[in-house]
Amino acid sequence: ELYSKANKRVFRFQVNSSRYPTARGLKIGSSERRIKSTYASAKGPYTSGNYNRYTIKHKIYSYATYTDFYCKGGVIKYMIVRR
Repeated sequence: ELYSKANKRVFRFQVNSSRYPTARGLKIGSSERRIKSTYASAKGPYTSGNYNRYTIKHKIYSYATYTDFYCKGGVIKYMIVRR
């Protein structure tokens, strides 16, 4: 799923498939425990409804982007990359 502004600039996309892992190999279905061991800078868990969310901040050029991992039942259910 992609989300964009009126100027068609993508500001967020959601990953719902295990076919698209992160650069360090986390993907949909990976264990929640692996998030902190793979990304030591991950903040969380933040509980929202039925999900635990972990956030990683990335610095790219002069702006920051974020990757959010949403977990339920001990596994990653979906990921959001946003600016």
